[in-house]
Amino acid sequence: MRTDLLLDQFDTLLTTPDDVAHLEAAVLQLAVRGKLVPQDLNDEPASTLLERMASEKAQLTKEGKIRRRTKPKPMATNEIPFEIPREWVWAQLNQIVAFDIGKTPRTKESRYWEDDGIPWVSISDLIHRGIVTDTSRKVSELAVEEVFRNPIVPKGTLLMSFKLTVGKVSILGIDAYHNEAIISIFPFGGVYQKYLLHFLPLLSLHGRTRDAIKGATLNSESLSRLLVPLPPLAEQKRIVAKVDELLAQTRALAAQLEQTDAALVPAAQAAFQSLLDAQDTTVQNEAWQRIADHFDTLTSDPRTIEALKQTVLQLAVQGKLVPQDPDDEPASVLVERIETERERLVQEGKIRKPKPLPSVEDEEIPHVLPKGWKWVRLGDLGNTQTGTTPSTKNPEYFGNDYPFIKPADISEDFIDYNNEGLSELGLENGRLIEVGSALMVCIGGSIGKVGVVDRDCSCNQQINALKPYLDLSGYLFGYFMRSPYFQNEVLSRAPKTTLPILSKGKWILIPFPLPPLAEQKRIVAKVDALLALCDALAAEVAAAEEVRGRLLQAVLGGG
Repeated sequence: MRTDLLLDQFDTLLTTPDDVAHLEAAVLQLAVRGKLVPQDLNDEPASTLLERMASEKAQLTKEGKIRRRTKPKPMATNEIPFEIPREWVWAQLNQIVAFDIGKTPRTKESRYWEDDGIPWVSISDLIHRGIVTDTSRKVSELAVEEVFRNPIVPKGTLLMSFKLTVGKVSILGIDAYHNEAIISIFPFGGVYQKYLLHFLPLLSLHGRTRDAIKGATLNSESLSRLLVPLPPLAEQKRIVAKVDELLAQTRALAAQLEQTDAALVPAAQAAFQSLLDAQDTTVQNEAWQRIADHFDTLTSDPRTIEALKQTVLQLAVQGKLVPQDPDDEPASVLVERIETERERLVQEGKIRKPKPLPSVEDEEIPHVLPKGWKWVRLGDLGNTQTGTTPSTKNPEYFGNDYPFIKPADISEDFIDYNNEGLSELGLENGRLIEVGSALMVCIGGSIGKVGVVDRDCSCNQQINALKPYLDLSGYLFGYFMRSPYFQNEVLSRAPKTTLPILSKGKWILIPFPLPPLAEQKRIVAKVDALLALCDALAAEVAAAEEVRGRLLQAVLGGG
């Protein structure tokens, strides 16, 4: 049933290039458990193969053709990693193959190495499940005589790494020697080499050999005891044929997906850029229609959804997200009212009198604003301050009265208020950040992170805060500060150092595109709705990925 599920849902399971490894693992897991192809009762049972191989091994050992090794301990019932069909048997690697461990001549002995010498394989030369046709280093005839003292490993031999990089397998495409981290494997009659090529990488990571991943070294005994589920020979060949077919199909689909994936992000960016470049409503509507016609494709990836979010924010800051209303009070009048409000707050002692800021010059303006908007300095629109941290030497400064915000507490659309806060006494030695203030991290690797607080709090010295005057929405400031325009301004004004810092003095000078107050509210509502849509789309993509993961688990079952 699981095999049917795998085959029926093949295209569904493979929708991104990252799914390839998972799907290949599912194919191999099913195959090695006897669930990929049906058993045939007419096949010679694997137990008979094992008896015949025991006789073959004994004869080859007697003739001196293979090395006599210490007989490994018999396998214990609790070592068997999973169930296999009745017609199969569990065998130790020593029972079904002969293997030899390679050697490495002394690297400082130049006489043992020649540029045009005999191929010598290291782990880096192995091509996983591929064919080795060349090696980075070659050994001399003297090394053969003094170090290897054995015939060269012939072309067509199966190699596997067993130290540190465990289970990397290749077929020799040339006669060669190899190092001591690799074994050359010679199957006895009844074992199909390609069966081992497919499944030794998987089997080598079961049981005790898992320790090798952590840096342990496998030895002759642990290799000899490696457990291999052995099907009848005819079934081995059917399994390999089916695995080859499915892996070829997987890789063909993966190649198509890589082409599609490579084109998806540029296509989405071009479509979204057409919105930003639109010079009038007609052109913009045409751009929206083209996006709508391909919306499912353009929003099928977390990267394109993030690009859509950035486009929404940039449209908002350019005045292209909602229509203008000529009856709205223009921003120039709003600025006059803001100045009056600021003077009132200064006279009442609620804020310090700010230094006058210069007007925005024409050469500073990055794009033309709609009629009714106005370019102003950020610092003219609200009371600004930089946070501070009370002395940590006084524990009385800390408590749960006021949240204390640090850069790590700020993430997109979320501020974590649940970490250690300040007491009333601590706030007297800190800074009160009033509800509705927009915060921006202005130092270090988190520079540019933005949040809007929904309660009175405080913040540390890595954060600048702006409490808007009048009824200006902190959320409008938050959205505009997250826009590509504002983020670029922040980064361009911060010194190009390992620890970029944007002082409050530079921050407040950033030109800010101010819409009419009524339009501000329309913008916030529209951005809220569109970003919520983007979040819903991202959740759908994540949910689809989770479904594929569960489907793969269903395929693998209790393996």
